Amino acid sequence: MDLLPFDLAAEDPISLVEAARLVPSRQDPRKPVGTDTILRWITIGFHPRGTARGTQIQLEGLKLGDVVVTSRESMQRFAEKCSSTAGTQRKPETVTSHEHEAAAAELRAAGF
Repeated sequence: MDLLPFDLAAEDPISLVEAARLVPSRQDPRKPVGTDTILRWITIGFHPRGTARGTQIQLEGLKLGDVVVTSRESMQRFAEKCSSTAGTQRKPETVTSHEHEAAAAELRAAGF
């Protein structure tokens, strides 16, 4: 497990349960996400929809003994990164009418 560490001297660690309480669930916004979601964001990362393959945003975390922790500041940075990629989604390519006409002319010239 490759963790992206945060500065333990400058930031207070919080448990995965505490971190999960900061994020509402998509299914029921009154409930928090599961700790498994927070752990996945720390260990694997999050792939924003509409971004290029391989684009992963990873939540910073540390392993202290047998316990994995993060920080409120790490959660803030993670949220900012997730939010900044939301507006950069790739737009589907569209074909203009000029390109359609050119393709049709090419096909006619080829005998189709």
